[in-house]
Amino acid sequence: MSDVALVFLLALITAVATGLGAIPFAFVRTLSDRAVAYSNAVAAGLMLGAGFGLVAEGTAHGRVETLVGALLGVVFILATQHYLGGSEEDVVFEAAQGADAR
Repeated sequence: MSDVALVFLLALITAVATGLGAIPFAFVRTLSDRAVAYSNAVAAGLMLGAGFGLVAEGTAHGRVETLVGALLGVVFILATQHYLGGSEEDVVFEAAQGADAR
């Protein structure tokens, strides 16, 4: 199997897993604040771990390049937050507003 086909297959599996992860929300209309908090904590921990893993792998290929890339990522996130206003109360999606829209 070529590298391109392998990457495509792994991306497809990731997309299917994401879709399957949304199925429980078809049956559950409300979540408690505690469940949302635990879910956010788990997701943040996984993303933090993934970020550290990427930095560790990147330093093996070039420390300066990895540092520059990480700093550019931070600048991008800060600029995006500034551009979007950084206020959660501005979010409106149909009838849901503010933090409820997320």
